[in-house]
Amino acid sequence: MTLDLLTAFVVLAALVLACLVYRWTAPAPSSPVQTSRGERLMYAAGTAASVIVIGSYLAGGFKGFKYDAPTTEKPTAAAGPVLIGQETNPEQLAALGIDWAAP
Repeated sequence: MTLDLLTAFVVLAALVLACLVYRWTAPAPSSPVQTSRGERLMYAAGTAASVIVIGSYLAGGFKGFKYDAPTTEKPTAAAGPVLIGQETNPEQLAALGIDWAAP
């Protein structure tokens, strides 16, 4: 991970927008609905998180997914037994020499 100019800009933008949202959601003295300090902090934190997610996407770009094509090869014997969904009852495991009750 490197700290570059775009990362600094995204963090700065997140902090500035979070401060603005915190100030914009301040309760007005004559308003019948008053937002609490905790609600204002959560609005500001949500704004900062949103700015960081969107800004990091725009700054770094979308790299995509790595997809490995399925193979038709069978696993080798060196891979060992697979115990999930196969030979899971105690008699079959004992026949293979596996102590299933051992911690």
